[in-house]
Amino acid sequence: MAKKDNDLFARLRKAGIRKPIAQKLSEIGEGAGKKAVASARTAASELRSLAEELEKRLPGDTEKPAAAAAAPARATRGRTARTTRTRAAAKPATRAAAAKPAARATAAKPAAAAAKPRTARTTRAAAPKPPAAPGTQRG
Repeated sequence: MAKKDNDLFARLRKAGIRKPIAQKLSEIGEGAGKKAVASARTAASELRSLAEELEKRLPGDTEKPAAAAAAPARATRGRTARTTRTRAAAKPATRAAAAKPAARATAAKPAAAAAKPRTARTTRAAAPKPPAAPGTQRG
């Protein structure tokens, strides 16, 4: 096991990295194995991408001009409008009338079912339980 770099460990812990992870990352050095170096590189790239994401979300970020940010939105709106126009032109005018067959008409309920009066439910009286056999009572 390599010697832990206390300054790096303290900085990682202060940044919110959990103790076991900070310890492993702070032990990476010249004599580290391939797996340790690979996992450290992966952790570093993940932390770097998270930092970039946080910087993008900060208010007042003027790195990207508003016109450049609006260009992808314009392209999407144009693509959506072209698709809508194409679909509208492809629909036949009589399609709406053909979609509703005559068999779909709703039938009225039979008069007998509608006139049937509702009755109150009757409950059965509970039958008395037979006495328990001697020796089977719990208590």
